[in-house]
Parts: sequence; C-alpha cells; structure tokens
Amino acid sequence: MAARDPLQSFHPAVRRWFEAAFPKGPTLAQRKGWAPIFAGESTLLLAPTGSGKTLAAFLVALDRLMFSRTTTPEPRERVRILYISPLKALGVDVERNLRAPLAGIHAVAQREGLAHHLPTVGVRSGDTPQSERARMLRHPPDILITTPESLFLLLSSQARETLRGVETVIVDEIHSLVASKRGVHLFMSLERLEHERGGPEVAPTQRIGLSATQRPLDEVARLLGGFCEQQDELEGPPRPRPVTIVDAGRRRALDLIVEVPVEDMARIGTAEYEGREDELPAELAAGAEAAGVAGQGQRRSIWPSIHPRLVELIEQRRSTMLFVNNRSLAERLSQAINTVAGRELSLAHHGSIAKDRRAMIEDRLKRGDLPAIVATSSLELGIDMGAVDQVVQIEAPPSVASGLQRIGRAGHQVDGTSRGVIIPKYRHDLLACAAVISHMREGLVEPTLYPRNPLDVLAQQLVAMVSIASGPVDVEALWRLVRRAAPFAELGRRAFEGTLDMLAGRYPSSDFAELRPRLIWDRLAGTVEARKGAQRLAITNAGTIPDRGLYGVFMLGEDGAAGTRVGELDEEMVFESRDGDVFVLGASSWKIVEITRDRVIVVPAPGEAGRMPFWHGDGPGRPPAFGAAIGALARKLGKLEREEAETLLQQEHALDPLAARNLIDYLGDQREATGVLPSDKTLVVERWIDEIGDWRVAVLSPFGARVHAPWATAIAGRLREGWGGDSGGVEVDMLWTDDGMAFRLPETDQPPPASLFFPGPDEIEDLVVENLGGSALFAARFRENAARALLLPRRQVGKRTPLWMQRKRSADLLQVAGRYRIERRLGRGGMASVYAAHDELLDRPVALKVLSDKFEGQQAALDRFLQEARFIARLHHPNVVEVLNFGTTEAGLVYLTMELLDGEDLRQMLARKSLLSWRQVLPIMLDLCAGLGAAHRSGIVHCDLKPANCVRVVDNGEEMVRIVDFGIATDVSQPRPASKQVVGTPTYMSPEQAQGECVDHRSDIYAAGIILGELLTGRVPFEGASATAVLTGHIHMSPPSLSELAPAGVMIPPALDALYARALAKQPEDRFASIEAFAEALRDLDISGAFDSLHPTWSLSRLTAAPRRVSTGPGNALRVGIAALVIFALGGVSGVAAGELVEEIPEAATLSDAVDQLELAPDLKVDAEWGPVYARSQPATPEPVSRRHRQAPIDGVEDTDEDEEETPEVVEELPGLDELSGHRELPGLEPAPTESPEPNEPNEASLEEGMLAPPPHGAPALLNVD
Repeated sequence: MAARDPLQSFHPAVRRWFEAAFPKGPTLAQRKGWAPIFAGESTLLLAPTGSGKTLAAFLVALDRLMFSRTTTPEPRERVRILYISPLKALGVDVERNLRAPLAGIHAVAQREGLAHHLPTVGVRSGDTPQSERARMLRHPPDILITTPESLFLLLSSQARETLRGVETVIVDEIHSLVASKRGVHLFMSLERLEHERGGPEVAPTQRIGLSATQRPLDEVARLLGGFCEQQDELEGPPRPRPVTIVDAGRRRALDLIVEVPVEDMARIGTAEYEGREDELPAELAAGAEAAGVAGQGQRRSIWPSIHPRLVELIEQRRSTMLFVNNRSLAERLSQAINTVAGRELSLAHHGSIAKDRRAMIEDRLKRGDLPAIVATSSLELGIDMGAVDQVVQIEAPPSVASGLQRIGRAGHQVDGTSRGVIIPKYRHDLLACAAVISHMREGLVEPTLYPRNPLDVLAQQLVAMVSIASGPVDVEALWRLVRRAAPFAELGRRAFEGTLDMLAGRYPSSDFAELRPRLIWDRLAGTVEARKGAQRLAITNAGTIPDRGLYGVFMLGEDGAAGTRVGELDEEMVFESRDGDVFVLGASSWKIVEITRDRVIVVPAPGEAGRMPFWHGDGPGRPPAFGAAIGALARKLGKLEREEAETLLQQEHALDPLAARNLIDYLGDQREATGVLPSDKTLVVERWIDEIGDWRVAVLSPFGARVHAPWATAIAGRLREGWGGDSGGVEVDMLWTDDGMAFRLPETDQPPPASLFFPGPDEIEDLVVENLGGSALFAARFRENAARALLLPRRQVGKRTPLWMQRKRSADLLQVAGRYRIERRLGRGGMASVYAAHDELLDRPVALKVLSDKFEGQQAALDRFLQEARFIARLHHPNVVEVLNFGTTEAGLVYLTMELLDGEDLRQMLARKSLLSWRQVLPIMLDLCAGLGAAHRSGIVHCDLKPANCVRVVDNGEEMVRIVDFGIATDVSQPRPASKQVVGTPTYMSPEQAQGECVDHRSDIYAAGIILGELLTGRVPFEGASATAVLTGHIHMSPPSLSELAPAGVMIPPALDALYARALAKQPEDRFASIEAFAEALRDLDISGAFDSLHPTWSLSRLTAAPRRVSTGPGNALRVGIAALVIFALGGVSGVAAGELVEEIPEAATLSDAVDQLELAPDLKVDAEWGPVYARSQPATPEPVSRRHRQAPIDGVEDTDEDEEETPEVVEELPGLDELSGHRELPGLEPAPTESPEPNEPNEASLEEGMLAPPPHGAPALLNVD
C-alpha cells in the first residue's frame, strides 16, 4: 500500500507552491509533524537545526488562514497566529523568511483565480516603534511575531483585545525556555491568553513547540500544553492537556575535531597581559593568585599559540563563527585575531552591543564581507546566519545541548554537515571537550526540568492579572487559572495565599516608598483588587532576567546630548573608568566624554589602544548529567593502557593526536600526585598547608557548580562549628567551580578529616538550609527574586537603578526578615513605620518600628530615633510600652523593637463608643498619669500625648493603659535652648509648645487635660479649618468649659469644670504643679453618680466647635503666621502620621474635613495629600499651573524583551515620569517613585510656583496632624 502523500491535506495552491519551492519534497520533520497539526492537536516537534520544522508549524496555519476565512468574514480584525521567539533577532528572521511562502502562495492563488486572503504580518518587540504599535492596535495583523516579555505587556494592556481571536500559538526554540523562570513567566502568560479568549468554556489554542535539543520530551510536552482547569479539589490533581510528541530528531551529520595548538600544554610560553584576574583562564588565574601577581606583566599563556591557528582556520573558509563562553573573551579574541592577521577578519557579537551594530555585523557575515564573527550565546539559537562553513568553539561548551546548537550553525540546511573545531584553553578542559564530543555524536542532551512553583513569578503575574480587571477578582477563579499553567499545577493553597498576603502588604520593609501593598485582599468577600499604580508597576517591571547593573553606552550627539546607542558596560567597569579613558566595544575603540547617572557618553577613537571591557554575571554552571559524563570518561580512561586510551580518544572522541597525548599526560600527572583519578564514582580530597600555615583543602568533583555551590555552603557551615575539640567560631573561606570546591582553614594541630566534607544524605538538606541564609549566593538570589516579585521594582521606565542601591535595599529586607517575620503594618508616620512582627529568635510577638530610609545619613534623625529607644528603656513602668531591642543592619537600616500591645488605643475606643462614663474615664486617666509620672521623674516629657498614643490592654486579666511613641519626647533634665520649631500634634499642644518655646512636664498636663475632656464629651477645646486656627486657639483663646463642650442635657459638676480649666491654663505656672497632683485631684472628685446618671445618645460627627474670640494684634498675627509656616513646611517633607491607610481620600466639603481625612488617606505620600488641603486654606493663591507633561497610555510603555545575555532595551521613555516625584532627590540617590497625582492635584512644581515650597529633605522635625 502506497504511503499517504503528506501534502494531500493542503489546499491545492499551497501544495503547488511547496512542490515548486522544494522539489525534493518534505523533510522528515514535516512529514511526521503535519498530520497531528492538521488534526488540531497541540504538538511538540523535535527535529535538528535546518530541518524545516518552523515551516512545518507555519504552513498548516497559513493554509487555514488564507483559504478558510474567504467564506466566513471575521467581524473584527484580530491576531490568528501568535509566534513567540526567545530572541528578538530570531523573530525578525522568521518575519523575513515568511515572505517567501506568503508571496508564493498568493501568486499561485492569483494565477489560478482562487479566492484567498493574504495575511498581514506584524512584529512586536522592544525594537518596534511606537507608531507601529499604535497601528497594530488599530489594525491587528493576522500573524503576530513577538517575545515572551512583549506578550506579557500586550496581555497587561488594552492591546489584549487584539489577541482574543488567536487560534495557533507557535513557541520556537522551546528548549531555551524550559529550565528558566522566563519560561514559567511565558507559560503563565499563555494561560492568561486562554482566559482572555473565554477560559475553559472555549476550546484552547493549538500550541506547537519547536526544538532541536530537548529531553525528556514528556516533561516539555507538559509545560507546552498546560493543565485542564480543576473545578473541585476532590477531583485530584489537575490533568495535563493532551500534547502529541513528534520525535524527528535523527542524528545530524557532524564533522568534529578537538585541536591543541601546542605540543605540551603543561609547558606553554609567556605573553604580556594587562587586565583583570577574573578574566584569566582558571589555571592562569590560580597561578597568578599564588604568585601574588596582579594587573599586568608576563603570564604563562596558551593564547599566543591559539591566535595564529584561529587565523589559519578563518582564512581556510569563506565564513566562520567562533563561540566563546563570555562577552569579555569575545572582545579580546576578536581584537587579537585582527592584530595577528593584520586586517579585519572578525568582529565581536554579544548582547552588550547595540542591536543596530549587531544587525550590521550579521549582515556582513551573510554577504561574505566579514570572514568571521566571535559570538556568545546570543547567536546560539536558530537565527539564519547564511552559509556558515565552520564553527570554532573556544573551550568546552557549557553543555551538550549548547554544543549541538552552536556547531549546528554550520551547514544549517537540510542534510547539511556541521563542521566544528573545539580548542581547549587548559589541560582539564580537554576532558570536558572529549566527553561532549561523544555525547553530541549520540545526541545525548542533558535532561531538563521546568521550575515548580516560583512564587516571585507568580507575584508579578498576579499583580498584572488583577490590575487589568474592571473590578474585584474572585480569589477562587484566580487560583484555578494559576493552576492551569504547568509550573503551578502542583501549587499548594498555602503558598498561593501566602503570595497574596505579601502582595496585600505583609512583607518586611524599611518604609521604602515603592514597597507598599500592591493588591487589596478582601478575605470576607473572597476577592482581590489592584491598588492605584499596580498596572504601571507590573508593566514597567515585566520579565524575569535580573538586573545586572549595566550602563548604556551612547555616542555624543550633535547637540551634546546622547545620540546613537553603541552598547552597554558593566556597572563596576564604569565605576573604575574616568572621562578621557578609551575602551574597546564591538572591536572598535571609544573615548569616554562623560559619565552620567545612567549612561556613558563616548566618541569614536579609531587607532587608539583601549582597555578591554568586562561584564560580571553568573554562568548557569555545568549540568550534573554532563558532569557525570565527564567523570565516567575519566574513570574509563583510567582503566586503559596509554595506547588504548589514545586510540579511544582519537576514534570515538575526535581528539587530534596532540590533544589525546596531552589529556593522557594530564590524567597521569593527577594519578601520580594523588594515586587516584576523580570520576563519577570517586571523589578526591587534597589537603596541604600553604605558605602562611593555613590548611588548604580541595575536593575534586566533576558534577558542576550547580551541585558544588550548595555542597560547599553546607561544608563551610559545618567547618565553622569546629572539629577535633575546637569549640567553633572557625573562620572559613571557600569557593567552588564546575570542577570542585576549595576551602581555606586556620592552622590546627590535626588536619581536617575527610569525613567533614561528605555529609550524610540524612543531614545534607538541613545543613544547606541552615547555612544558605548567610551566604552571598543567597543574598544575590534574594535580590533577584525580590525584584521579580515587585518588592524592589525599577524606579522609572527606562531608568536604571544602580546595582549597589538594589543590593543595599535587598540587604535591608533580608537582614530584618532573617530574624523578624513581618505580619502586618500597624501604622506609618513621617519618620517611621510600625509593623506587627514575630521574633523568630526568641519566639514572641513584637512591634517593629523602622526608620524611613529618607533619613539615611541624617544624624539628627538617627539621634532622635535612638533617643526614643533610650527614653523608653529608662522607664520600666507598667503604664509605658517596653523597648526590647535597637539595631542597625549591615546595610544601614535602623529599627526599634518593642513589645506588641494587644488592644486598642483611645482614639479607636472613642470612635467605637459614643460616650464614656466617669467610672470608665477615671482609671484610664489614673493609668495615664502613672505612666507620665514615671517619665517626668526621669526628666522625660512626652510632647505628643494624645488618644492615639494611649493603648488599652489587658494584663493578667486587668485592663490598663500604656503610653507609646516617645518619638519627639525631650529630656528636660538637660539644658537646652528654645528651638522655635513647632513639633507635635496641634490639637493637643500646649501654648508654649505651639510657639516653639521650651516645654516641661506641665505641657504633658495640658495635653492630659484635653484627653480628659475628650473622653467625657467627645470634643476637644479648639477645632478649626486649619492647623493655624487650632494653634491660634491654644495660644490666645480661652478654652471652653466642659459644660460648654458637653452634649445637651449633660450636667458637668463645677469641681470637674474647675479641674479641667486649671489643667488647660495658658500659663504653665497656673496649672497643676505635677502630674501626681493632677491625679490626686482626679481621685478626690466625687461625681460618679451625678455624671453617670446622664448618658444620652449622640454622634461625634455632628459636633462642631463653638467660635472663640481671638486677638488680632499685629504681633500675635505674626507669631501665629510663623508657627503655621513652620508646620506646613515640615508637613510637606516629613509627613503626616496616619493610621491604617485603606481608601482613596474623597474631595472634602470643608477644609476641616480634609484635615480629618488625612488619617484615612490611601498609600500616597503626604506631600500629595497636603497640597490640596493647604491650597484650599489660601483663597488668594492662584490656581496651580497644569502639569507640564502628560503620561503615556499604558500601551505606550516600552517592551523589555529578554534575550540570552541581552539586556532589555527601552527605545523611548515615558514623558514626565521623572517629574512626578513628591520628594526632592537625595544626593547620590534616585527619588523614590510616587503615585502620579490626580489631574487637579498640585505637584511639587505647583507648590513652588504658587504656594509654600517644601524645604529640602532632612528637616529635623515632624508634624503629626491628628
């Protein structure tokens, strides 16, 4: 029976075009892949590079798109085919390659008069101009080519409407995404796409995954297809959607050889070297360190022998691609090749070179104008580089899969042969080169698993999903949606809710402006909704690749500003550079003209010798499976005679004779030194005493850095505990590489036993967990995860956050989180935030007060914070809160730990109870007096006594009041001048405090009297439309009696009226002489029966203050004006004390209402809130000018695509974002981002133009508006 024609299912026009374009017929990948794709099945297609798998995926979708829409016109233009590429350049390449089939099929259909639709194609990435994006939004293309990050941005903006008609999703080079969080991010976005299309009620999209190197296929298929939605927990775990696996991965023809350019790699020559130790090969760097050589000079090096051989290889072929494992080496090697050749033979190509220059280099290689290109992993994937004749790999590739991808760039066509030359840099590298060759020939790539439950990615996606919803989002629906993505199919409910808890505000912070809650979680209703600014936050921080701290490099423009982008440099290199320095980038020399906060301005410097750039970055580490293969080869070679081993290496591992002899010699030297070879079955521990008497221990293992990093961390922790009778506290240095671990230990009588370095399987996990938290590795990963989870977001679109600042803020979070588990925020004021926390060390609840980072480096603020801790520590009284600890993290975060009071403050109690009886009031006042008495006897005046700072608690079954917040307290036992600064809460200020004069204990008595009256009547003596009016009342007006304040029908005994009037006397000497005397007078009153008999029901909100007479003399007006000026100026900077911030502040009917609403304000900076309040209190002030900039729409935010080794590029910044900060910039720091003001809300610019300008940061005073 004849085999079925694989082209039979296509439309005749498609079939005829294909037969004419490819007379040899379909490839194996196409023949096997078309059947399931035509059947509408999601398909994972594995096939070698150059086998036509991309066309196999597209052609079926094109057939449907061109010849099925003609009979049923679509009501709206929408994207039908979505192609996702991990590289922007690959997407552009695919768009170019699609032109041939589209034009060809169109021509056939026209010639034969067949009705058809000619699809449109669009590319959306970080390189897409804004005008093109707007056009695609109005008229979506039929085929959209994009990247994972751009898809996320589309789904998080109004452009998601254009994706609701997607029928086919093609994920190219899927193997590059599987093992990374970037892949998790993408496949969660695909589930969001399914939700936008209609959710489980609509048939899912057909997903097609393409890869040349991926195992195990069933793991990749689960990731590609996702899981069915689980409607009921009783159904068991979610079920994966069906995915058809098509394995067309036949072995590709490979012509491989491992060459060594010297007779004996153990006796190489010397070369002049100028550069950094971390750029040297491992053996040379170790030798340089041992010799104490740094910087420059003569080094033993194999490079003088490698460079001429590379020139020979390049000149023998038309086009050559050289692959190296880091960007620094690409730059150096390209320059060295050109120097040896005496002409331009090669150019460097990597992610830190500007995209336009990279495209120029690629085009030159394709045209044959450039003989060679030195690349990193930026060209490892399936970009069409034309007819590349050979690939040269310097050093063993990072993995077998990487080796196949790189060598596969040569002969990149159907049935082509890939020629590759691998040149090792040092002797141990020979072993890895030999192992990778045999596995490449067999196609044995390393198994790859996708990450499970990365909560940082989940947090980012949750914020994006909730922020685009039109209203509250059901938590259960969100839970089911998340679990449809394969990485989260096994997500536990506790972890999911813990992530929501964090996003709702339960995380450690130092009151950084951006570390506020992102979502509002209504647990009773079971819904979440976004806070203001959440959508912009998610969009401006899209993606998963961590910020490595890179500076953009730009040519000097004609107007003196930054012009064309050249590339980017590592932050550390920029810090080491100065104006006038010359460096090499992209094989060209550039002179630095200026270094700004976020970019380097340069001019060309042709012919000048330049410094080689460097970039720091963590490599992925050798896969353990590849390490095991290296170890197995070493074990196998160790059992053979020399001749047998050399023959094996030359025949099965493609080593040339010199390479084979060098490897056998190397293994022989190792066996002679230790008696045994390290392998997959045997690990070697070497111990010796160095020149200064310390122990050095090396553990030789082939399993790679992914295994060695946690292993070394566990061993170091065990060594620090001591051994052999040592009591512990041992200082240990460690490092790890792909080939083992090394430790440096203090001198001891006995060498460390080998057993210390091999923990048992039952203890290794505990050791790693115990010691990981204090490691640099964990700190780095914590910073990256915190940024992904939007805890340390990018401050502004297109503006880099210095890496040192990210590290500092991350260290702040990490150190506090290490001991204190933050549970919720209790309040936030101008100087600090207070959190409910749990002390993990002592296992007890605590209150954690954290000084705001805006006071960093301001000694006055630090002194005040420390003073508060010392004041409270002096008292030790049951009616004063207890201080437990005071500390500063290594990164400078200052915090104060106090006991957590489980109760309510008097302000809350007043709001809950409409009226208190004398029987309730008296014990409260006596407790308050007792606490103040303890403070006064120690010389401490509270200065901010008010109901919010008096907390009712239950201690041993007895109710009592405790005084908190000594933040602006003063020590009157020490001589001090009058400050003339008004600091405190205006409603409770004594006259002398309101005028900035010296205060003593009688100021607290004045405030206590106001509290007494408020508890009894619900009113305070002085209210007004502004703080100025309140202060004026305290200074000049006679306070109303309690009888005047009391509700109608309530009779106040004369004795109580007299006591109240004495406490509120204008002159301190007319008040009670001491707080004890005040308490005694309260006890002596016998009024409970009369007062308790009248208890009418009334509402606090209906009460209004009676107008009082005020002196209007010029002197008095001037004093009040000065006081008001100080208050408003300080309020604009230092903030307003606020309770829990829960909702938007509405437009107030009166100024008094506006001041009251400040306590219910949302998570906005005080400057933005105070502006409208003060503006309405100044009727003569002109209306503030309109905002000078307009925010771009959400869809205008630039994409941040994440290529391998490429930094996300922002083509265009959002206008005006850098102008919307409510605070001035601290020297050396970027301003903290704030929410954008509402259209009618004055920003800082309007304050300067028409009102009072806030002073610079650091004003050593605080205004609390109660």
